[in-house]
Amino acid sequence: MMDLNSDNTVVWDHSCVYEPTGLSCKYQPVAVQTLFNSTASYQQAYTDYETSGYLVSGNVSLSTICNDDNCKIIDIYSATTISEDNWLQNVGTNQYLSNGVLGYGPSSPFWNQFIDPATGSSQFSIQLAEDLSY
Repeated sequence: MMDLNSDNTVVWDHSCVYEPTGLSCKYQPVAVQTLFNSTASYQQAYTDYETSGYLVSGNVSLSTICNDDNCKIIDIYSATTISEDNWLQNVGTNQYLSNGVLGYGPSSPFWNQFIDPATGSSQFSIQLAEDLSY
């Protein structure tokens, strides 16, 4: 899911636990894909970060995010614990949040890859649109 209010990208760590039940985040009621391994590039821990209806804690890691051939190394928030799930809880496997939340807020490092630091101007044109295919 893309969140234009969050400046940080959050992915679900392979060891993610939904705190209220003590079960893996891959099971109901959260039912997300727990694929990220934060131990490979662990930098620091974080606690109680609120994003897209979730309250999460975990590790900040370096990872690569790419748009076509343009790649950038940024901090990724890997959630090892979900304390609160206030976004479509108990709706079954949620395909829109299954891999995480892409934080594309105004201060997100994602946008830096589209700006020429010398001129401060955009290198690409971006168009966002609603997916009407479902």
